[in-house]
Amino acid sequence: MVTYARLETKSAPLSEEFGYNYATRLFGAEALTDLPTYTRGKNAGKVKAVLNWTKCTSGGWCRDRGRVVRPGLVRAWITTDEGSTLSGNWLGEVRTLAGDASLLGPQNREAELARRQASSEDIAPLLSNRG
Repeated sequence: MVTYARLETKSAPLSEEFGYNYATRLFGAEALTDLPTYTRGKNAGKVKAVLNWTKCTSGGWCRDRGRVVRPGLVRAWITTDEGSTLSGNWLGEVRTLAGDASLLGPQNREAELARRQASSEDIAPLLSNRG
């Protein structure tokens, strides 16, 4: 008998305090600086985007991911109000603001940046030997 994971997808507008603070915690403040903002109305000056995330409430086998999923955050992404995924400066480069739990949060971002730095240092001598 297989126990399947229970996943919930939620969203929060970045114009609200909860959504903005949660997105900052997941992606970092630098990722949110270039996002579009409202120019008029009660949300003037606030970010015009929506944070979406999927979390696992009960662990088990996940058909979508093809592996076992533990309870907690699974993935997150930032979209426009219409649903298009946005890009921003994240993990040291301009990229789509969407990621797996292994990239989200301050510790995971730092670990990924360190891994990339070590990888580029390993490749640098090989590239300098090319003629």
